[in-house]
Formats: sequence, structure tokens, C-alpha cells
Amino acid sequence: ERVSAMISGAIMSTIFVTIAMVVITFGDLPPSYKWLPLVPLGLLLMFFAFRAFEWPRIAHRHKSWSLSELGIHLTQGVIWRATTSVPRARVQHTDVGQGPLQRRFGVATLSVHTAGSDQAQVNLGGLNYDDAIAVRDFLILKVPTPPSKDAEESAVVPDVVNDEPEESTHDE
Repeated sequence: ERVSAMISGAIMSTIFVTIAMVVITFGDLPPSYKWLPLVPLGLLLMFFAFRAFEWPRIAHRHKSWSLSELGIHLTQGVIWRATTSVPRARVQHTDVGQGPLQRRFGVATLSVHTAGSDQAQVNLGGLNYDDAIAVRDFLILKVPTPPSKDAEESAVVPDVVNDEPEESTHDE
């Protein structure tokens, strides 16, 4: 989301600056007012720069999700907040998708499709690819506990090597 906002902001800013330059170059403004087209375009440029570079960071801070035995819970929104809870029983299927940039950075978008017509699809973008697969498996395969990073680390248990010699219990 952040990359697409940056790209759209850069494109829109470039368009508005180009329009301002054309107006200044070919417009019939008196010399003392040649700067006038730059004021609104400068404001638009600042708006799009804010939208491209700062807004995604703010929006990301106001987005969270959690898993429980009951399902997945999403909270998002900077100005208007929305909380969405999807019970596991209502999940029909899930998709884990990656675009070219997402593959490059190892992230994915998890789409949860639910029964019902209102908000029948919930998207959770920006997840680590392995986390998206783990959440998908938890929701669809009915894994008993939600995946967590602690569970992944504790799943690898090293073999215990006993260096002491074993005692012989048989008589000779």
C-alpha cells in the first residue's frame, strides 16, 4: 500500500507541476502575477508528498490484527476506525497473493473470504509471506492454536546429548 501511494503521489505531483510550468510559460498573465499558478500547485505538491510519504506510515500505525480460537480480528482507520471480526466458522476460503514488488520484499496479502454478502472479503496486506501462510493454515485447517513467533522458535528443540557413560545393569 505504501509503495502504491508513493507512486500515485509522485505521478500526480508531476502532472500538476507540469501544468503549472505550461501555464507560466504560455499563459497571458502580467509579469507581476506569473507566480500565481505556483501557489495552488505548490499546495497540491505538498499534499501529494504528504500522502505519498507520511500518510502510509500513519495509517500503518493505526492498523492491527489478532488471531484467537474464534477467528481473526482486524482494526483499522486513522480518522474513522473500523473493527472487523471474522469467525472461523464463517471463513469459506483464503487466498495468499503476491505482486512483483511484494515478492521482492517477501510480503503478501491474505484475503479471507467469508459467508455472507456484506464485506464478504477481508484483506490483510503487508504480512510476511510465511506469516500469511501460517494464518491461512490456522483459519482454514483449524489448527488448534494461533501461530506465533514464539511457537516457531520453540518448535525447534535440539537433541539432548548425554556425555555420561551408561551404567551396566546386567551381572556377569
